Amino acid sequence: MQEFVKIFQNYLDEYETITIYRHTHPDTDALGAQFGLKQWIIDNYPQKKVYALGIEKSDVPYFPQSDDINDEIIRNSLAIAVDCGNLDRIDDQRIKLAKKILKIDHHPNVEPYGDHNLVDTNCASCTQLLATIFKEIDYNSVLSACSTYLYRGLLTDSLCYKTSSTTAKTLEIGAYLASKDIDIRKINLELFDIDLQTFKLQTIVRNKIKLYHDHIAYCIFDLDELKEYNLEGKKAREFVNEMGNIKEFAIWAIFTQRKDSNGQIVYDGSLRSKYVAINQIASKYNGGGHPNASGIKNLTENDLNNILEDLQNILSKQND
Repeated sequence: MQEFVKIFQNYLDEYETITIYRHTHPDTDALGAQFGLKQWIIDNYPQKKVYALGIEKSDVPYFPQSDDINDEIIRNSLAIAVDCGNLDRIDDQRIKLAKKILKIDHHPNVEPYGDHNLVDTNCASCTQLLATIFKEIDYNSVLSACSTYLYRGLLTDSLCYKTSSTTAKTLEIGAYLASKDIDIRKINLELFDIDLQTFKLQTIVRNKIKLYHDHIAYCIFDLDELKEYNLEGKKAREFVNEMGNIKEFAIWAIFTQRKDSNGQIVYDGSLRSKYVAINQIASKYNGGGHPNASGIKNLTENDLNNILEDLQNILSKQND
């Protein structure tokens, strides 16, 4: 950590322009890390030019939209990728144009990329890792706006401090961020209050749940259902956490249909577990993520059936 912090500071001193990147389909941790880092640099290096980049438009009202810049700016920049385990999943491949690339992440480091990596899988979120870096540099360097971005990511990726990756350090960083004049009540309302339509969709998800053997739960949204409920696949898969508090469910998943570039039906999936490491199964099907939270894309129907069997096998081994 200390060695990377020195490298990080040296690069910030050297470069006048910094571009910051996140993964595709960004969640709150990715956005919180990206905009938290941008805000921290603005607060502590006001002379620098800082840009948060991403192709996908965010529909989250409490995060800004990405910046729009040309390739030449990127070519002269220090690029920092946050919360993204592999280079191809970064949501603006122009990162490859940058002079230097730093990777800051908390996913398993299956693909080191860039010039320097700081990966800590013991962190519950990338925002926890960033806050730890900032605290190491200067306890007072994090101001309210930055802390708000980071706290959102920490709270959501740890599932309100309920994941197996939540540690005493996670709680310490949460307290550190909470001490920076943030509005905890407002943040919780923004993150967890839902509208009536979302409440109805939660009911639909619960009614669609199927069991594979006794302890694996899943549901599938086909194209017609997504159209009927006016849902994008990404949004539908976010309801995966609706199954997370059922005692009988050790592993749960949501799969959504879409058509690939050849017009064939494929499935994307979000997988979750309470105690079984599922990211190796996700990797087997060209996905990946955390031990207890992973994603997969471009599955055939046969793949989907095989995944359920693979998940049952690892669950059985765990329980032996």
